[in-house]
Amino acid sequence: MKRQDVRWLFPLFILISLGSATRTPAQESESRAATSTLRSMTLTSCIQFAIQNSRDLVGSRLGLEVANKQVREAWGEVLPQVDANFNYIRNLTDQSAFLPAIILDPNADPNAVIPVQFAGDNIWASVVTFEQPLFQAEAFIGVGAAGRFRSLQTERVRGTAHATVMNVRIFYYETLLARDEIRLLQESIERVETTLAGARGLQAAGLGSSYDVLRLEVELAKLVPNRQRAQNRLLEAKRNLKVLMGMDVGQAIAVSGSLLTIDLEDLDANAAAERELIDVVGVRVGDGSGLEEILELARQNRSELLQARLDTQLADTQLKAERATVYPRLMAFAAYRIDAQENDSPDFFGDSRQRVTNWQAGLRLEVPIFSGGSRWARISQRKYQLDQVRTREALTEQEVENQVRSLVARILEAYQRARAQRRAVAQAQRGFEIASAEFTNGLGTQINATDAEVALREAEFDYAESVFDLLVARAQLDTAAGIVPFVDPIEEGS
Repeated sequence: MKRQDVRWLFPLFILISLGSATRTPAQESESRAATSTLRSMTLTSCIQFAIQNSRDLVGSRLGLEVANKQVREAWGEVLPQVDANFNYIRNLTDQSAFLPAIILDPNADPNAVIPVQFAGDNIWASVVTFEQPLFQAEAFIGVGAAGRFRSLQTERVRGTAHATVMNVRIFYYETLLARDEIRLLQESIERVETTLAGARGLQAAGLGSSYDVLRLEVELAKLVPNRQRAQNRLLEAKRNLKVLMGMDVGQAIAVSGSLLTIDLEDLDANAAAERELIDVVGVRVGDGSGLEEILELARQNRSELLQARLDTQLADTQLKAERATVYPRLMAFAAYRIDAQENDSPDFFGDSRQRVTNWQAGLRLEVPIFSGGSRWARISQRKYQLDQVRTREALTEQEVENQVRSLVARILEAYQRARAQRRAVAQAQRGFEIASAEFTNGLGTQINATDAEVALREAEFDYAESVFDLLVARAQLDTAAGIVPFVDPIEEGS
């Protein structure tokens, strides 16, 4: 080999060595954690962990607890109200007034007045009141509004669970895809290294050229950083998965299963981990004849659509409650009062203080007459809000139908693509074996061998990607149809 040819190999050799030896701090950290706290997880265990610990779900459940308390608060408006009030006053100066003296002495001068003390030094007053609404329309309607709000919050918890499970599945599949890509790149690197060793042997025997060797070295140098990028994507996908599940980001996890080895033709031929990836599904799509059934499922179970309908019902109830504010209100009330007073030093339990008791009971009718037009303005606002939510409900129905149709089409397309790519992988594997054997025996060119290797790697990755697209579309369709594993009951054969 000429000296100028050899000079090109040094930077390539250094690049290859650094690429295989250098590791990022994140990888080093995860590697150290993996030796002591590695946690193996399946798709099912990830979903179950997320349902229990996802912060989004925890927040939604707290919102439901708030709604439960609001219902209790609404009931308090129609139940009796009992209050007690106790008051003590110490008069520091006498409370007196001047009255005509003739009141006490009929013979007194009609123009004469005398001071009269009206209160003792110590005054006690105690009152217990009872009030019961007999007719208060807005309060009774408010109970129904609070109940509808609780139903809305319950459905929001379910919708959050749907989104959480869907995203866990997608991030899990992304983790598998990145790991399979690393595996393919590693196998490609090993194949190129094997071919490179053969090319160098041919060159040493005078049967090959330095260009063939250099091209293989360039191909190898490109694969190493690609593997590094795939490793970074794997770490990112794992972090996203752990954050979504509510798990500590520093916890090292290992997911099970492989997209490359999934057999969509013979499901029984799959290992347990791969079979689990296929079986975790809520809605199964066959030949497309079940599209109308899936659309009907979505109309009945899609969480966003149910929330929109509950929003409409809640807005309608709020409008009725606002209209009820113009109706009269009838209240029944009762009160028991004790007043006492005493001069000099207070003797709270003595016999000398003066006492008087008083019972009252009656009805109170409140008739709203004029409030500056504010009540009618609020009623108009509620009407427009009701129209808004009805418009959103109609839009949501259209979006749900459009999404279901698109996802069903994507699933069928991804399934057909996966079947074709699996055959392409077998053909590419055979082509690579033929090209490698011909090149090793001096019957073929290095270009053919390199092209065959690239075609094999791309065919394998395309298959994994088509399976990934299929599984992601199925996860999204489950959410779109409102039938999500581990959240909703799944009927056999659905």
